[in-house]
Amino acid sequence: RGPFAPGFSINLALTDLSDESFPSHLSVLMREAGFPVELVTLECPVPPVDADIAAVSRQLQR
Repeated sequence: RGPFAPGFSINLALTDLSDESFPSHLSVLMREAGFPVELVTLECPVPPVDADIAAVSRQLQR
């Protein structure tokens, strides 16, 4: 982010993190809106103790 660039935060739900289509759906929405993804902050809830952390990590990296 530049010093004057406005940002945009998206609060995610745990269901977003486990939804395989979420990354591509979000990408399409961002492209259609013309909003630069580098200005987006994804706010993630703390996963429960029994969550598949590796799967959540893969989703966020997509």
